[in-house]
Amino acid sequence: MVAGAVAVSGGGLHVERAGEGVPLLLVSGGGGDAGAYADVVPRPARTYTVIGYDRRGGSRGPSPDPKAPVAVERRADDAVTVLDHYGRNGSVYPARTSPVATFPTCSTRRSSSRP
Repeated sequence: MVAGAVAVSGGGLHVERAGEGVPLLLVSGGGGDAGAYADVVPRPARTYTVIGYDRRGGSRGPSPDPKAPVAVERRADDAVTVLDHYGRNGSVYPARTSPVATFPTCSTRRSSSRP
C-alpha cells in the first residue's frame, strides 16, 4: 500500500492505494479507516487500483468539530473527490453497513459532475 493524501475542503483525507487498473474505492463504515482493508486489498490489487481512505471526522480524517455529525452529502463529495483524484471510471462498494446511504448520493454527484 502506498499512503498519501487527497485535498478536500477543510483539510486532506489520508488515502492508501495499491495496484494498477480501474479505481476501486473502498469506503469503511463507523470508526473504520483505510487500514481496515489491509487483509483484503492484495487480491483485487492484481486487477484494480484499490483505494481506501479515512473518512472525514474519523481516524485521520479532518474534523473541525469532532462532535458535529458529517452530512451524507459531504461524505459523498469526499468519496467522489478521492475517486476523481485517481480516475473517474471507478466503482464504489460499501465495506460495511453505515456508508450505504452515501452511495445513492455519491452516484448522483458523480453523474451530475461528468462532462
